[in-house]
Amino acid sequence: MERELVFYNKHARLTGTLTTPEPPGVFPAMVITHTSHAPTRDFHIYRHAADRLPAQGIAVFRYDRRGSGESEGDFTTASFFDLADDLLAAVAALKQHAVIDSARIGVWGMSQGGWIAPLAAARSADIAFVVAVSSVGVTPAEQMAYSAAYVLKEKGFSEENVRQMLALASQVNAYYRGDAGYEDVQTALNDHRAKPWFEFSYLDEVLPPDPKQEKWALEMDFDPLPVYRKVTVPVLLLYGEQDPWVPISQSIAAWQEHGPADQAVHQINGANHFMLSIAQAGLNGDEGPVVEAYTKHMVEWLKQQVG
Repeated sequence: MERELVFYNKHARLTGTLTTPEPPGVFPAMVITHTSHAPTRDFHIYRHAADRLPAQGIAVFRYDRRGSGESEGDFTTASFFDLADDLLAAVAALKQHAVIDSARIGVWGMSQGGWIAPLAAARSADIAFVVAVSSVGVTPAEQMAYSAAYVLKEKGFSEENVRQMLALASQVNAYYRGDAGYEDVQTALNDHRAKPWFEFSYLDEVLPPDPKQEKWALEMDFDPLPVYRKVTVPVLLLYGEQDPWVPISQSIAAWQEHGPADQAVHQINGANHFMLSIAQAGLNGDEGPVVEAYTKHMVEWLKQQVG
């Protein structure tokens, strides 16, 4: 059964869809939070959870991220903490719902959501478990540097080209932090933007005049390690076989060193960043079949958590 659910975080009116098992009863639930590029509840990876989990007795709540779909609010000024507050507001709304077991509500986050979901769990005792898919164990600035270097190497650029790109990205990030001047960094961009590797660097050709007003300045230095230390509930970590966006080994090591004792980790053969078949979707594709092993591990682990 599907029903619309409206909830609020301060002045933002947020809207989502709650999918519950049949027949009627009182159920554990999992709340979905978003990747950076898929803000609405109809993204097929979110829909996949709503299609598969209710048959296992678990309700799923998907909502439109603030500023997208039917949800109000401004995403462009929202920090990770704001987005975590939205997720906690969704959990609070479910706790009041007659068909949801308030003691068995967990959160699911993929990619950027793999930062948001643990952050919410670290800030509230209302979350019973965390499913983190393609969760990045470094800062966004480090993650983007990793991804750009990955792409350059895949494209056949030299180690010197990679070094140049990373040095330029470091200068740009220093500008966003307020540690470097506009003229110096813009000159560096001008000197490099004609180079063949620049188009794969994820760097803009022109700097914004006021970096502190840019969303990147809100996000770039978010450190997940202090968050992991505050997560006390069980965590399921799921990673694809290959992922150009996530330093997988480093991220798993970060979770294992700093996260809770109760965690399970699976690296899914043949899966990409979005848990889709690499053979059909490619490394970066977000359209294609979900790898069944991802679903299997998630379902089995969730049933252990919720009984």
